[in-house]
Amino acid sequence: MICEGGESASCSWAEEPGEYRWLLRSTGQQLEIEVLEFDKLRGREPDSDGKLVFYARADAVSFGRAVLRTMDNLVEQLGEDGYVERWVHYPFPRDEVERLRLALAPSGQKQRVGRRPRTRTRSR
Repeated sequence: MICEGGESASCSWAEEPGEYRWLLRSTGQQLEIEVLEFDKLRGREPDSDGKLVFYARADAVSFGRAVLRTMDNLVEQLGEDGYVERWVHYPFPRDEVERLRLALAPSGQKQRVGRRPRTRTRSR
């Protein structure tokens, strides 16, 4: 995880029939963000085969906090069960969100950054 001192991270988003791959690289306090587009879903093509569709630099902590707010909003709006309904094969990444929350806490403090939403079950 970049907020824990890692230098890079990536993730892929399926967009049938293709894929969007996010590449994140730390350059000190800044984060380079590239989004690559691929024609095949999970084609395992090297990054160099992707088409660059987005590039930005951002403050790494600000980006991390934006991700944390988004995850908090998702679980607040959908609940963890609702999240699973939408992302069928993937449970809400609770442990990863908590790692991010702790990594963004001020140095020497184990307090949570932002709010931790209640976990709720959506009624059917």
